[in-house]
Amino acid sequence: MAYKRYRRMAIYCVLIVAVLQNCSEKVTNPASQANVHGILLTSSGAPAKGAVVRFVKSGSDPRTGLSKRMAAIDSTVTGNNGSYSAQVDTGTYNVLSSGDSGLSYQDSVLVGNGSTTVPQDTLKAPGSIRGVVRLQPGDDARTVFLLFLGTNTLGTPNDAIGNFSIANMADGSYRVRILTTLDLYVPKDTVLSVTAGKADTLPHDIVLQYTGIPIPSGLKFAYDTLKQVVKLTWNIPTTGRTVSGYNVYRKRSDSTSFVCIVSDLKDTVYKDSTGVQEQTYEYRVAAVDSNGTEGVKSSGVSVIVVGPYVLAGSFGSGGSGDGQFIDPEGIAMDKTGNIYVVDAANHRVARFRQDGNFINNIQPQGWNSLPGYAIFSDIAIDSNGTIFIAEYQNQQVVYKIDTGGTVLDTFTGLSQPWKICIDKSQNLYITELSKTKVIKVSSNGVLLDSLLSISGYLTYGSRIAVDDSGNVYIAGDSNIVKCSATGAFIKAFGKIAPVSGIRVRGMAIEKQGNIFVCETQRVQVFDANGNFVLRFQLRDTSIIEPLDIAIADNGDIFITDAGGQYAGGQYRVLKYRHR
Repeated sequence: MAYKRYRRMAIYCVLIVAVLQNCSEKVTNPASQANVHGILLTSSGAPAKGAVVRFVKSGSDPRTGLSKRMAAIDSTVTGNNGSYSAQVDTGTYNVLSSGDSGLSYQDSVLVGNGSTTVPQDTLKAPGSIRGVVRLQPGDDARTVFLLFLGTNTLGTPNDAIGNFSIANMADGSYRVRILTTLDLYVPKDTVLSVTAGKADTLPHDIVLQYTGIPIPSGLKFAYDTLKQVVKLTWNIPTTGRTVSGYNVYRKRSDSTSFVCIVSDLKDTVYKDSTGVQEQTYEYRVAAVDSNGTEGVKSSGVSVIVVGPYVLAGSFGSGGSGDGQFIDPEGIAMDKTGNIYVVDAANHRVARFRQDGNFINNIQPQGWNSLPGYAIFSDIAIDSNGTIFIAEYQNQQVVYKIDTGGTVLDTFTGLSQPWKICIDKSQNLYITELSKTKVIKVSSNGVLLDSLLSISGYLTYGSRIAVDDSGNVYIAGDSNIVKCSATGAFIKAFGKIAPVSGIRVRGMAIEKQGNIFVCETQRVQVFDANGNFVLRFQLRDTSIIEPLDIAIADNGDIFITDAGGQYAGGQYRVLKYRHR
């Protein structure tokens, strides 16, 4: 019996100690305790029975959670009349209530010595709030915490971009601290409001202040198809260190490394005109601070450099049969749109419709009875359909014939007539292969003038074109020379890229007056004043030898290709169409 009595006393002692310990958790400082009273209603105005009311120190960090001690002291339950009471330490509290009919939230209730009455509150349907927290590009926003101070609510974004959604929140305005575990960011204090029963979305992103070198954001591009210019723009940084300039990087799709194409750019706009047609490039931008230190590159944008014209097809092939060529040289069109192609090696002109269907071959009658073979180089057609063909090799004449090959006249006394064109008055302009000048003759072969012979501009065998106003354009050593119908020099313009010593392969003027200059692997276009308009590459990889160009009234472009003389090349006419 004595053993049992002692054992019972020991258990009592343990229980008393436990109670005392529990009391010590509940009453940390009895002298600072105060009584708190309040009433809680439902949304219909009835007493909220059995609702849980909690008191959380204003400004407390929800990451620490509510300890068992605080949970035991700072919470109570409403009675049948919706009233509640509790004892808490003096201070400032947020009062959070939850019950069957909803939630409520009161911010910064001051509890003083004695007794404090909390303003009456009403349970309402919970709401939610969503938005975006932005970090620097490349930084993972899932490292962010949204701390609703004075509550047990904290949130993190759902993805690396920073999208977040906080649900089951009482109506009210909350003081929120937003921070990240990453270095170089300053925590942000703000206020977020929740509306009862609604899913609110923040009208603006939340941006954390960055103290490092900012990463440029908002990089985008606009592409000028006509001029093949990539225009890059990006945002001016609003956070981070002061930026003194930007470095712009570019990488081709077939490369593994970026190359800086411009450094210390002061603007947030850059235009790149150096891309190669049909290539894909990725661009990135890096900011540079006042010490010259470069930051992290931005996210990239990819651009395909395409030209304003696309290869729409071709016609003709290598050989001596109908519709075939061995050496297609000059090309011209009549007023009905038929295409005439000089085939030097077959000693004839092949005529086609614009769709590429063969019409007939044309040869000057008696051409083969003269000494030597006729090697034709170029062709011009007047408004009546009369054909003028230059033969530069043996006979060195210009044939004037009809579409049946009947010779109407022969212009002699020329020195290797090479390229010819015709103006609206039916006058011919002829360049000679062995001389740096232009001969002007009437449609009957009468010599009218000997134009430009300017050292430094013209070269042997220059290409030539004439516009509707009678202005003459001649391909020089490195420029296009513009002169009047009488040979008066007007200006030189353009920059021609020499390829194997040949500056220009052909020139043509469209009905709007723009000058198309065909070079090896590309075409440049200038207006009548010599201003650059656009360029495009002849990107068919089997094009090896473009030799002349003609333009239809609908804007289609036709180019002769004598590349069949090389391995992998073809003899044909290429057709380009505006995109």
